[in-house]
Amino acid sequence: MSKPVIEISPDGGRSPLPALNILPSLKNGLSYHEQRDSRHPLGIYNLSIARICDKVAKCADKLEAYWQVSSSLDSMDNVNVVQGEIIDYLELTMYAAAEHVDDLEEIAKTFYKSDRESASSADVRLLKKAIKPLRDEISNFANTIKHAHGRLRLYETDFHHDGHTLRVLGFFIEGWVDGGVAPHRVLHSGGKAVLSVTSFLWNVLTYVGEMSVALAEFLTRIKACDPGIVEARDTSIFRKTAIKLARLPLYSFDDDHPFDRVKWVLSLDDKLAGETNSGIYGSLLTSWSKSGDGKFGGFRLLYAGDGITRTFKIANPTKLDLKHWE
Repeated sequence: MSKPVIEISPDGGRSPLPALNILPSLKNGLSYHEQRDSRHPLGIYNLSIARICDKVAKCADKLEAYWQVSSSLDSMDNVNVVQGEIIDYLELTMYAAAEHVDDLEEIAKTFYKSDRESASSADVRLLKKAIKPLRDEISNFANTIKHAHGRLRLYETDFHHDGHTLRVLGFFIEGWVDGGVAPHRVLHSGGKAVLSVTSFLWNVLTYVGEMSVALAEFLTRIKACDPGIVEARDTSIFRKTAIKLARLPLYSFDDDHPFDRVKWVLSLDDKLAGETNSGIYGSLLTSWSKSGDGKFGGFRLLYAGDGITRTFKIANPTKLDLKHWE
C-alpha cells in the first residue's frame, strides 16, 4: 500500500492542505457560525494554521541557530541561550498543536445548530476518530507539562560520521520515577526514552496535513460545497514552514519518524532550493553520507536543579536513525 503524499511546490498549487480548497467555497447558509457566535469556519482554520506554523517555524529557526553556534568551541553561552529558546518553542508548538485539534472540532460544530446535534452526528464522530492520534499524542505531552509538573528537557550527543561531526539533539518530558527525575514513565514507555526534536516538528506538520485531509473528507460527506467550484489554494505559510524544517538534519531517536507513514515531496525551483540550503549536515541539500561507519562522543542530559532533588536518572536513546529524503 502506497503512502499518503504531502507535496510542496514553488507555486503552492499542489494543495498540501485540502481542507483549504473547500472552506472558501461553502454553500450559502450551510454554516451556523453566526447564530453560534463563532468565526467563519475558514477564519478558524486560517488562524489555527497560522498559529501552529508560526510556532514550528520559530522553533526551526532556533534549532538552526543551535547547529550554527554549537560548531564553535567558544560559543557555550550562546548555546545555552538557544537551548532555552528551543525548549520554549517546543512547548508552544505542543500547545498550538493541541489547540489545532480543538479548532477542527469547533469548525465541525459550526455546521450544526447546537452542540447536541453536533455530538450525535456520525460525520462528526468519523472526523474525531480520524484526528484522534494527534489528540492522544500531543495532548498528553501538553497536559503533562501544564497540569502534572512535567518539564521538557533536552538531550544532546556528538555524532561522528564519515568525516562530519554533528551534535544531534533530542528531548524528553521529565517525570518523577523511583525517587528521582527521569523521562516520564507513561509518556516515554515502550523504550522511547528520547525523541528527536526535528522528527517531532515534522510529525506536527505531518499531522496538520493528515488532519486537513480528514477535515476535507468531513466537508465532502456533508456536501459543504459544490465539487465543481473547488479550487487548489496556495498555502504559503505551510510551504515556508516545511522549507525551514528541510534546512535541518533529518533523523529520529526512539520515536517513529513521520516519513515512515507519509511521503513528503518538496519540488524545488532555483529560488526554493536557495532557501532550503543551510549547509547543515543531514539536511535536505547536505544529506547524510550512506556510510555505515559512525560513533558517538559524550552525551548531555540537560536537567535543571530544584534545590532539593539529588537523584537524576541517566537516559540514552536506544538508537539513532538517519533519514534520507526519497
